[in-house]
Amino acid sequence: MEPDFKSCDIALEVSRSQGADEAEAYHERELGLDIKAFGGHVEKFAYSESAGLGIRVFVGGRPGRAYTSDLSAEAIEEAARSAVESAEVST
Repeated sequence: MEPDFKSCDIALEVSRSQGADEAEAYHERELGLDIKAFGGHVEKFAYSESAGLGIRVFVGGRPGRAYTSDLSAEAIEEAARSAVESAEVST
């Protein structure tokens, strides 16, 4: 599987357009598989998957952060705006 940097690109572009002096974005994805067997028989089988995007920005030296598990472009844009807004009100 190849990494998809589009979500990070969106977050960085929006944060810069909203006034961030610096920004970093990270995209995480986790897959899990749990199999429990006893006596040659599978007793439990569980598969899990999670993903999300975090963004950290600095506005005038003040930090702001946001995270979303919704990886739609709209949710990523909102997270980037939220990170900038939190930096603007932090002390």
